[in-house]
Amino acid sequence: MKAILFSTPILALALMALLCQKPDQLCTQIGCGDTGLSITFPDLKPGIYNITVLADVQRFERNCTAEVEKTIEDEETQTVMHSGGPCSVQITGRFKSVTVFLEKRKLGTYSVQYEPYFPNGRDCPGVCEGASLSISTDDIQETGH
Repeated sequence: MKAILFSTPILALALMALLCQKPDQLCTQIGCGDTGLSITFPDLKPGIYNITVLADVQRFERNCTAEVEKTIEDEETQTVMHSGGPCSVQITGRFKSVTVFLEKRKLGTYSVQYEPYFPNGRDCPGVCEGASLSISTDDIQETGH
């Protein structure tokens, strides 16, 4: 009899959890990790670039490649492949501001604002935070290799 009484609260909790979820909703269990900050340079000419980021008291050195974006569709397998795209770097951590250099030339100092995003859907558990900057380099002479 004790086993039945002990398991009743557990069953009740499990039933309540099932009833609280929308009947047609399935939630994935994607975690957040440290998404940090993504910095994209959308208008660089194709080439390989050295990016330096001073974030609060840390220094990050990254290389990135800007390539012409290509999309290939295969009707037989009904798949789409993407390659290329703008130069983009990722740094982990949480920062108030960053100073960004492209090929050792200072582009500027930027405030960083982290925004929530929902990898499992807005109505599912798991709220993550990340930040992104898109920095135009139109007025800078690119030095891609």
